[in-house]
Amino acid sequence: MRGRVLVAELKRVIRNFVKKNIFKVVISITLFLVSAFISVLPAKVYAHIINQGFMKSNLKIVQISCGLLIGIYIARALFSYLSNNYLIVLGNELVASVKETIYERLFTLDLNFYAEKEIGYLNTRVEEISKLDAIFSNVSISFLASVLECLFTIYIISTISIKFLIILLIPIPLLVFVSYRVSKLMAESFNKTFESGAHYSGKISESLRGIENIKSLGLEEHEKRKISNYNKQTLENIKSQAKGINKFGSGMNVVGSIISVFIYLIGGVLIVRNNLSIGSFIAVSMYAGKLYSPFLGYVGTYIILAPALVSLKRVAELFFDDAPCEISKEKYYQLSEIHTIEFKDISISYKDKEVLSNLSLKINKGDKIQIFGKNGSGKSSLIKVLLKVIRPSKGRVFINDIDYELISKETILRHVSYVPQKIFIFNSGVIQNINYGIKEYSKEKLLMLLEGLGLTELIERLEKSGDSKVGENGFKLSGGEIQKIAIARALLQDKDIFIFDEATNNLDRKSIEFLKDYIMRSNKTWILVDHQNDFTQLGFRTIDLDSYQSFKGDKIPL
Repeated sequence: MRGRVLVAELKRVIRNFVKKNIFKVVISITLFLVSAFISVLPAKVYAHIINQGFMKSNLKIVQISCGLLIGIYIARALFSYLSNNYLIVLGNELVASVKETIYERLFTLDLNFYAEKEIGYLNTRVEEISKLDAIFSNVSISFLASVLECLFTIYIISTISIKFLIILLIPIPLLVFVSYRVSKLMAESFNKTFESGAHYSGKISESLRGIENIKSLGLEEHEKRKISNYNKQTLENIKSQAKGINKFGSGMNVVGSIISVFIYLIGGVLIVRNNLSIGSFIAVSMYAGKLYSPFLGYVGTYIILAPALVSLKRVAELFFDDAPCEISKEKYYQLSEIHTIEFKDISISYKDKEVLSNLSLKINKGDKIQIFGKNGSGKSSLIKVLLKVIRPSKGRVFINDIDYELISKETILRHVSYVPQKIFIFNSGVIQNINYGIKEYSKEKLLMLLEGLGLTELIERLEKSGDSKVGENGFKLSGGEIQKIAIARALLQDKDIFIFDEATNNLDRKSIEFLKDYIMRSNKTWILVDHQNDFTQLGFRTIDLDSYQSFKGDKIPL
């Protein structure tokens, strides 16, 4: 079942790509076949020159045949050039389409997928996609040409000497078996190298993200040792891979040399017994190179292609497993507004740990709810279920009495302003972070939010420092300033529902009072996860997830 989605998506991408470029595809394949056929003709002409020209002292045949050879070589170069151009351009465009499909997939994966893997690890795995370009490189095209030339060669040698052809075919099964076995070992080696490299990158990224804590705790040496161990493991895998490639290459070179001796031995026997002319032997010996080319040249080709093939398999296994995700293009219900949200017997699990069990809750338009609960009680998880960031392990969610599986995440988010517990800030200006992705908004309202949340002073401070950017992920800002930017962005959008997940913990008193005043004057639906501030005086219904009871003594309404 692994990679089923990938196969389906790749089929769709390739089918659409071929339809769009059908003329180029037909032309490129035709040129490719003609080029492969022309490349096997010279040996036949050389045999004719020797047998009919040299052996019979016919200068005219030699001259005509040499002229024909020049024409063949020019034609082969022309068709090969045109074929390669078409195939390389088409190949690169197709790879770009496949990459786009993979990147689209990344944004549809359930959040649990990202929770279990380091960002640095995922970044490295995504970069493996670039190795797919090698599939359409000159090396791969040349290998395909050698396969076709091999087939043409078998036919041509059969017209010269069936006996010689049968003898020449004897080593091929052994070469196929050896190539197959070695390719499997090399694929495992490449996979091991890729995986250790990804983990190495993941640990470096993790350490850099936590550099402040590492320095404050004096753990620099500990981190250095940890990363050094990953580096050593990666280096060992690379060495092992390089040694395997060298061993395979050296072995195939020896085999190629032995086969050359074998050809001369068999050819000599046939010539001595008058079963083969010298010209025919020279032609066959030239063709023999093309007969064995796909097998003897396999090592060089596989070294180039193996990383691409292995990376394609790894991409399929990691990003296109059968985990649930929203990639279906079916038509969803469209909502003009959200009147009700209802959770029915919702349970949420991470791997084998259940964080929320059999919760039922109904929220009506205009409701104001403050959610409490101890750490790990499922507060944030409940919100993530509503936003379709994660899926419940059990139970159903209804929006306007419609199963929310029939409503796209994009449709839900059009009606929700959400401030997550973990806020990401871009390395740009304060205002650029606030209006990021918002096409239309009131400038007067933006100025009001900047003033009310105390962000005007922050902007002035950054401008005086000579750089108005906030630093990577808000490095120059305090936790409260980051929260203010996220809250300003949510309020600027003015949607139907506001959801704040621990978004006010670090706010100063002035900002809290501004937010409370804003909520008091609002008729929107508000859902707040907050332990430090009391919003009950604003009409909030408080919910304790530890007991599923309201602090007012009411059962959570169904």
